[in-house]
Amino acid sequence: MREYKDTFGEIYDLDADETYKHLPKTARELRHAIWKEVGYCHLYFTYWHPDWCKRQIDRVEKMIYHYAQEDKKHVDDVIWLREFLFKFLDEIENMC
Repeated sequence: MREYKDTFGEIYDLDADETYKHLPKTARELRHAIWKEVGYCHLYFTYWHPDWCKRQIDRVEKMIYHYAQEDKKHVDDVIWLREFLFKFLDEIENMC
């Protein structure tokens, strides 16, 4: 069991399928969801609230950079994609 503590303090098991039941099931759908959320973050931080929460903006940008660097290695890796999306959604859940 790999534990993950979300921003609200709830603990999840990253190895349990139950953790990801609300996420898309295929690699293609997961990648589409990631790109959708990345685009939303770009708009939010660049145009709507560029002066908010510099620390969170930095954390999100690091996650996006990591995704961009690793994407080609994990194009069809559903496990890696769903874990990334799960953590990314947790990070942006309460943007500032």
